[in-house]
Amino acid sequence: SDGSLLWHYHAGPITNTLILLQGNIVYAASADAHVYALHSDTGKLLWQQTVPHSPTDFYDFSYGGRIAADHDIVAVNYTRLWDPLTNSERGMIYVFRAQNGANLWHHEMLSQETGLLGVDNKAVYITDVLKPGQGQLITSARRAADGKEL
Repeated sequence: SDGSLLWHYHAGPITNTLILLQGNIVYAASADAHVYALHSDTGKLLWQQTVPHSPTDFYDFSYGGRIAADHDIVAVNYTRLWDPLTNSERGMIYVFRAQNGANLWHHEMLSQETGLLGVDNKAVYITDVLKPGQGQLITSARRAADGKEL
């Protein structure tokens, strides 16, 4: 109540970090492709996961990256910046098990300007483009357990 520091966690060089408090867990996703779960009372690391990526990928949240969680899953929306090798710029959604950080699935978006809307116990809700460059958006729900479209 007096603004004094309760705990801190040093996770290394992190820029453009997304943070979410869900219950007593603080989730953080960083542009260096790591996702962390910390206990909100103590700052104790509960789990850490590296987002699957290739060495040429560079992630950013400048196009509205988002992190969402419920008691079962954590979903992170990253923007993969322009890659001259693939001549593309797309968003990625990664879904992890909230209890232990196990990587459940990922989904590549058609555009960097779309992404994660939210999660609940059964689904991850995503907005994506129907036809890139034409501004037609679609919203879909994917099964939280395996990413299959509902």
